[in-house]
Parts: sequence; C-alpha cells; structure tokens
Amino acid sequence: MHYRYDAFSTQAFRDEPETMSIDGWLVNYKSFCRPENRHKTPLVILGGAFQHFQTFVHDVRAYLPHVPILLVALPGQASNSDPKDASLLSLRDLAGLLDGLFVELDLESVTVAGYSYGSLLAYTYAYHFEQRLEQLILISCGLELRHALKELIIQGHEQIHSDNMEVVSQGICQTLMNLNAREVVGTGPHFLERFAHQVKNLSAKDLADYRSNISRLVKESMAQRSFQVHTLIITAQYDHLFMPHESLEVARLFEQHVFVLIERGDHLVPLQSPQTLYRTILQFLGGEEPHGNGVLVNQQAVVRALERRKQPRYRVKGMLAQVSSPEGFAWEGSLEDISLDGAGLLLPKAQHLNAEMSGLWHLEIGKSGLQFPGFLRIQEGKAHFVFLKRTFADHDLMNEFVSCFQEQVPYNTLA
Repeated sequence: MHYRYDAFSTQAFRDEPETMSIDGWLVNYKSFCRPENRHKTPLVILGGAFQHFQTFVHDVRAYLPHVPILLVALPGQASNSDPKDASLLSLRDLAGLLDGLFVELDLESVTVAGYSYGSLLAYTYAYHFEQRLEQLILISCGLELRHALKELIIQGHEQIHSDNMEVVSQGICQTLMNLNAREVVGTGPHFLERFAHQVKNLSAKDLADYRSNISRLVKESMAQRSFQVHTLIITAQYDHLFMPHESLEVARLFEQHVFVLIERGDHLVPLQSPQTLYRTILQFLGGEEPHGNGVLVNQQAVVRALERRKQPRYRVKGMLAQVSSPEGFAWEGSLEDISLDGAGLLLPKAQHLNAEMSGLWHLEIGKSGLQFPGFLRIQEGKAHFVFLKRTFADHDLMNEFVSCFQEQVPYNTLA
C-alpha cells in the first residue's frame, strides 16, 4: 500500500482525492500514514450520509499517531466523484467495490470502522468479506428499520427538493438528533442552527446521493449470521435513530465483541463527544477494554441498552380519539396514554388486526381540533401512533400540547 501523505496536513483535505475504477464505478479515497506505522493494519473509515472527506480532519489527527488511515467514499457517498446513478447499487454491490479497492491497493488485512449509514456498509462488508478483516468497528448500527422510522424516511424522501430545503433540513435534524433529550445531551441552539444550515445548503449532488441512500435503506435489511471477527459496537444513550437495544441486537451476532454505550449522547455523538469516541476506539485498537468518563462497557452497557429509554408516558384513559388516513379511512377509539414521542390508543373495531399501516395518518384527540400527523401500528386493537414532526415549530406545538397531560401520573413501558 502506497500512502500519499506521510503526516497530517490540512492541505491533504483540499487536494483532490485518489480515484480507483472498480468494476466500472469510481471509488475515491485519501490515505495517511506515519513512517513508523507502515507495517500496521490500516483503519478504513466509512462515514455517514452527509460526511465529506473534510469532516474527518479531526478524526485523522486523532488516529494518525497510532495507525494508518484510509478514508473511502463509495458511489453515493459524499465526496464520491462518480456521476452515475448509485441507486442502482445494493449494499452487497458496494461491499464488493470496497473489497475491489482493497485488492487493488494490495491490502491483505484491514480494520473497517463505519458510522451510521457507513456502519451498514461496514456490516455488509463483514458479512461477505470477513476473512479480510482484522477488526471491525460499528457506530450506531441496526439490523433493520423500525416501522415508524421507515415510514418517516419514506415521507422525508418525498419532501426532498431544492425549493423545500428549509422544511427538509429541520426534518432531518429531528431524525438525527433527539431534541427531547437535548438538555441532557447538551445540544445547544447554536449547534442545532449550524447543523440545520449545513443540511439546508446541501448541493444538488448531495441531495441526489441522499435520495439514493434512502432508497437503499428502505429496500434492504441486514442479513444475519454468526461472526468471528473481533468487533467494537458503539451506541449512544439517547440515539433514537438506531436505538441502543437495536445496536445490542447487532452485537449479539459477533462472538468476539465489545459493546459500548456512551452516556448523554444521541445519534450525532461523533460531533457532540468526539474525544470520548476517539478514546474508546483507540483503546479498542490498542487491545484495551474501553474505559473512562461517560462510557459504559459490556454488561453495564447491556443493562442500560435494555432499558429502551423512552419519554415518560401519561395515562389518559377514556378520552375520545380518531385516527384517519388521507384516503378517508378512519377508526374511532380512546386515548390510553401519551408521550412526547407518540400515543397509545384503544381501537375496538380493529381488535382482530395486527398490522403496520403504511403511509401518513392523522390523530385527533378529543375536541381539540388539532390533527397530528404520524405513523400507525396496530396489535389486536391496541394501536401505537408515532408523531411526525417535520419542522421545529411542529416539535414545539406537539410538545406544548402533550404538556397539558403532565399532571397525570407518568409511567414507563418496555413496549
């Protein structure tokens, strides 16, 4: 493997990336290594949906003293220069392109680290090419999308166009950040505004890539089997995109794994608590069990993950409610409980139904006159309705409405 840069340089992130043609597709990469580390296995980093090479400046600075670094942008990822439509590629196809790159670079062994969307790519690579992996790192990973999350992504996909980016950016922020936990997480208004501004100003190519990635996530789920590769799985306490118990399901597939939960973090923990993340990964790469403030490991992390943390739910038995679809289909029933995330309903006429309802539904509670959009799942007459909050104003309005019920005695459920 020839490393273009022997030491860290910000100029390296301004230069054009290296490009390799693999099976007719372009794969872009940047490589970094210090001379004394050339014999070590490189750490390959696969980023999330919006992460360009430039966003990894601090990551490279943190890891470079210890291991060689390879940043890779596959078709459909930010920083990739291939003009072709990457939506034609499956996760399996992308894993094949990644392995093709390793073959061309003469890398017999690699450690792959993936975050969010990148973690799904890294998992898929491990499923098909485990023999090349020395170690694996998955940050915020799940095996399949929950019903409400899948419907949310589909709705968001339909909203993405250049003249609607104000709404799109706020919706994406609420998908990635747990705004109901922002005081605990420490997501200040400036961080929120800055992130929303960055999303709002995504390029036309970024939006096209995001749409193709969304389509891929909705269509595919992670194939499951037992793995032998030594693996670090990292989740965050308040991550509501891939919840901690969902990351735990991934961990249980790996016979040699370390499961880490970062306290007071959500899905954007790489941006909110980068030093904790760097320390945890470097400890793992160095053969240590991760430790330090704000980090729970293995059994302690499992206990916390199994809490399946949700907002307090307030019992409000007996209040009339109705759910309806845009096509005019409706069920009447009663409101059983409510939280900042959604509501539990009793629908007598759906008592024999078990279904995850597709599309957008609306919930009207009592005589409020307010109709809240969201997603519906029914199990034997009991329904769970998850609120859809497209804008920050939607978030504030729904939370203000739910606060009217907070005089009720709260309770938590594991459902």
